[in-house]
Amino acid sequence: MKCDQVLSVLSRFQDGECDEKENLRILSHLNECSRCRGELKRMGQILEVMNGMEEVKPAPNFTAKTMARVKDYRTSSFTPLPSFLYSFVFVLFFLLGLILSQPFETGKVTEKRELTVVQILMESQNLNQFYAQNKTINWLDKDGAYEK
Repeated sequence: MKCDQVLSVLSRFQDGECDEKENLRILSHLNECSRCRGELKRMGQILEVMNGMEEVKPAPNFTAKTMARVKDYRTSSFTPLPSFLYSFVFVLFFLLGLILSQPFETGKVTEKRELTVVQILMESQNLNQFYAQNKTINWLDKDGAYEK
């Protein structure tokens, strides 16, 4: 078995819930692996501490009080809106989207916008090429291989 497989079943092994075949495979791995042995030891120490702790008993009406608070929280914190209001808001935003997506002037605005986007893309490509050339020249200049 691999460490991740052993670590995933180590708690069941410690509790004695594994079958004989799995126990043998885990024991074989633990004999060879100090990391998993250490993890089993740490789990044992945690179990000892937990077993030594005093059990705390809840108040007799703890469940009833908790459930009453949950019920009060559910009824007071959320008021659902009627479904027609959701439909109205959806239609309103849909119409606003349609209106805002249409150009205000026909033809010229759309062409100018497309032209501007194309210009921006071309300029950014030119700047990227310039940046790459500049970096190459600086790199070559450090070695003294570039002559002006």
